[in-house]
Amino acid sequence: MNSQFSQRVVNDDLRFLEWRDPAVAGGPAVLGKEDLGRIINSSKLFARKFDVTQDAEILDMIDARTRDD
Repeated sequence: MNSQFSQRVVNDDLRFLEWRDPAVAGGPAVLGKEDLGRIINSSKLFARKFDVTQDAEILDMIDARTRDD
């Protein structure tokens, strides 16, 4: 921030995160298929956190929407 470009810095990592459970210290919620609408409608390019042992279908759903056939 000590440069002539400091006023042009955007503080956004373009990552979709959900913090649902404050009892889970230091970690975002695991995203599932119920979160697809919010992920797709967000302005974010990336999302986390996914766990295939909890919901692998969400990754297939995202792939289907982003695949360029």
